[in-house]
Amino acid sequence: MKSESTPPEVFMLTDDQGQEHAFTELFSFKVDQTGKSYIALAADDVNEDGESDVLAFIYDPEKDDGLLLPIESDDEYAMVEDVLATLMDEGQLD
Repeated sequence: MKSESTPPEVFMLTDDQGQEHAFTELFSFKVDQTGKSYIALAADDVNEDGESDVLAFIYDPEKDDGLLLPIESDDEYAMVEDVLATLMDEGQLD
């Protein structure tokens, strides 16, 4: 995960209607067993429920030109959800 002194990265993502939305990094981590890095992003704007959408991707700024790649495995996605839940439970995320 990023250190507290490093500001979170902001990504501009385009939706199906071609509109850009800002998403801020919540956390990132690497899994040694898979060799993959993952990142969770929160929308800077809120949805109709008053909450920010959270998206997760495979992400390694050192590889693949820093592209956000889709998580294709249910097991990988569940792992990212578990990390998110743990960080929220520990009060490390809002």
